[in-house]
Amino acid sequence: MMAESVIAAGDILMIRRVYCQLRAEGWEDAGDPRRLAANLIYLYKIGVRQEKQLLELAPYLT
Repeated sequence: MMAESVIAAGDILMIRRVYCQLRAEGWEDAGDPRRLAANLIYLYKIGVRQEKQLLELAPYLT
């Protein structure tokens, strides 16, 4: 497995916290929670590594 495709356990927990918070606020991508999760992982992979930044940027992708 390539090193850049591995997400650390602590980062998975951070992404999950952001995902749960956005879902609680009503953010979904066309009613499909999997797309919201995919968008969060996409943001992480392009370099958005801070929880605050994920919370700010994720709604723009949905």
